[in-house]
Amino acid sequence: MPFTYQSATRDFEAYLDGLRTISGLATRNQCYTMTRSVFLVFRAHVAAQAAMDFAQFLPAVLRAIFIEEWDLDAPVTPFPAAAVLSAEVRAIREAHNFSTPTAISEVAEALRHAMKPEDHAAMLAKLPAEAARFWTTA
Repeated sequence: MPFTYQSATRDFEAYLDGLRTISGLATRNQCYTMTRSVFLVFRAHVAAQAAMDFAQFLPAVLRAIFIEEWDLDAPVTPFPAAAVLSAEVRAIREAHNFSTPTAISEVAEALRHAMKPEDHAAMLAKLPAEAARFWTTA
């Protein structure tokens, strides 16, 4: 069995703890919701193949969250301005979403810490420029 599956729960818990430290959110549930919201917004603005290329580099549980309930027939729209992306993140499950205004950069930083540096670099290199910018803009 691949190590990524053997260590999936531990790796996910470490990711959540890292994101909680970075974001200042109070709970792991809030970190999960913020992560899922950032993933959904990214998916809405990138072609399916690029999204799948991105997902292949994610740790196992994060990969599962990323592809969960994906409607491949949903329209893909161009990336809007950063402020609009941030608003889109906070609008998902609005009553239960405690995402920070800087959620995208915080999730991006937590992902970078949760991945091997070479995997993170390869993931960014495989993405179209605008999609890579989503994960590197602070």
